[in-house]
Amino acid sequence: MLFAISGAGDAILFVVTLAAWAVVSVYLLVLAARTYVVVLQGTAGGIDRVEWPDEPTYDWILTALQFLGVSAIILMPAGFISRALANTFYPDNTALRYLLILGPFAWLFFPIGILSSSSASSRWAVLSARTLLGLLRIAPSMIVFYFVTAPLFVGVGALGYLGLSSPHWYVLPLSVFAMSALWLIHARLVGRLGWLIHEQSRAAAKSIRKPGNKEQRPRKKRVKAIAAEDPWADPEEEEAPPPARSGSMAYRIVEVEEPRPILPSYVEPPPDPYELSAPPDEPEPAPSEASRVPDERVEREIALRRREPPNPPPAYPLWSGVYQFPLYENCRKPLVYLLLFGALSGAMFRMMMDLYAS
Repeated sequence: MLFAISGAGDAILFVVTLAAWAVVSVYLLVLAARTYVVVLQGTAGGIDRVEWPDEPTYDWILTALQFLGVSAIILMPAGFISRALANTFYPDNTALRYLLILGPFAWLFFPIGILSSSSASSRWAVLSARTLLGLLRIAPSMIVFYFVTAPLFVGVGALGYLGLSSPHWYVLPLSVFAMSALWLIHARLVGRLGWLIHEQSRAAAKSIRKPGNKEQRPRKKRVKAIAAEDPWADPEEEEAPPPARSGSMAYRIVEVEEPRPILPSYVEPPPDPYELSAPPDEPEPAPSEASRVPDERVEREIALRRREPPNPPPAYPLWSGVYQFPLYENCRKPLVYLLLFGALSGAMFRMMMDLYAS
């Protein structure tokens, strides 16, 4: 692709901006992928306030790259469809044609592919019969999911297009905030679908194991009797050895405890190994801020010891704790990062488009 840029200074600025935009966009993609995976897995596990794991950089980069690879496989057919409709559907605007095809395709097939990849034995399996069967069992929830996310996709997509291509630059921050919030909300909704599938399968397994269901009750295996010994029983007396015959030589071992030697008065007695010295009268150092355990972790440990349910099931899985989820206290940091790098990437993209147009 040839860029018609006037002036050597504009050309250098364009190249530098392009390199910086590539670095920022790659980091934004990796950060967004990791955020989606953490929210999806935590929500599917029934956790209301998702905890962000403190894992090394290599692990979460690897997880993000796997997510991006699976997403590319899911969305690949949209590119083929856009290429096939190049002469009939917006032939003069390739980017708009691809976005108009990619949006509905991602809205319809992306949740199915991500849930299939999460539940299948292989991460690269984007279509699983087990996931499809589970989604059919929760068909009403799936209909509500698509009904709710459709206007969100349309509104946020329109804002993003206006923020990147329209001359009104003030639309860009609003579109970045809407995209970041939609990213977290969508991951939350897909995680709730996964939680519903798990709960549905668990309820079906419980109905099979009911006592009244004699047809599906597994047969009990007979257990062979094993000889057991009582550890608290009185020990059996050992039989005395037979008397030695006359004329034979018999030996008997007798243990004789040797008396301890008497130490002279000028020799100090050996120290008692169990005698403890008095602790020094020094004040204990105060715990540092880094070594203090957070209050949330302490409360969680107490709840685990009391065997309290850590996460009560939501009253409305597709509503409770979904749309207010980006404003949770533990979600503010990833939301701020998404906003920061999203706005930076969008501003650089607009700058390159202005340089290209000039």
